[in-house]
Amino acid sequence: PVLRIVYPYNPLKRELVQIDVRILPHTLLLRMGWQLLGSLFLIFLLAVCLLLQIKTILKQRRIDELRKSFVNTMIHELKRPVQALKMCVAFLNDKNMRTDEQGMDEVVHDSMSELDNLSAYLRKLRDMTRADDEQTHLSVSTFDLKPVVEKLVRLQHAPEGKHVTFTTRFTDHLLVTADPVHISNIVSNLIENAVKYSGASVHITVDCALHDHRLTIKVADDGIGIPASEQLRVFDKFYRSSNLPDKALPGIGLGLSYVKLLVEAHRGTVSLTSRVDKGTTIEISIPQ
Repeated sequence: PVLRIVYPYNPLKRELVQIDVRILPHTLLLRMGWQLLGSLFLIFLLAVCLLLQIKTILKQRRIDELRKSFVNTMIHELKRPVQALKMCVAFLNDKNMRTDEQGMDEVVHDSMSELDNLSAYLRKLRDMTRADDEQTHLSVSTFDLKPVVEKLVRLQHAPEGKHVTFTTRFTDHLLVTADPVHISNIVSNLIENAVKYSGASVHITVDCALHDHRLTIKVADDGIGIPASEQLRVFDKFYRSSNLPDKALPGIGLGLSYVKLLVEAHRGTVSLTSRVDKGTTIEISIPQ
């Protein structure tokens, strides 16, 4: 770079003085160093602000989509038990039908089942909402895990037309220290998911072990599995996999997020391994 100065001292004779001054770039940059650094910092700051703004907009958009999806799903899920209970009440209101003892037993059974589903949805919503504001409360005690799991397996309801079999494995000593209600909810949710997200027949294995002051619970099935692209998202609130055998399957996408909440309240970890059409294994690890 050269700075050229031209001064015509005698224009009539076309006489002038021309001075060429060489400018050293590094000298110029050194003199402008602080200004350049300040400009680069401002550019970097603006870029970061722009990225954060884009991230916030995308997050707000996802939250809005989740909100709409959650509202629609909740309307659908709550509408089903309410309609079933309405039908049961209509049946009980008919004096002629009340004389059918077998029908009465079926209506009462269906009513209790739908009330249990409704209570489970509301309980999960309550616990997930409470978790946003405060730490999950634990009522820790020492208890034998084996009869708890055996009872859950024994009372597990299989949908009509579906064949469900279980295999349970336990170590010799299973006296654990945890919240028995929450542990029961964890295992119940995992078994319920294994039954729900499978074909006409499913085999479920529940493995409970206590080694080195650590409780490990594994629930494995040979159901439909979860695609690798979705395995990191299944623990998010209100997320439901796209790999469903029936899109009308009941659920609000709170099962695994609820399990993760309860496990982390026990300072534990939860992991998942799954292959499409091969099955899913979820492992719970809780320190003792």
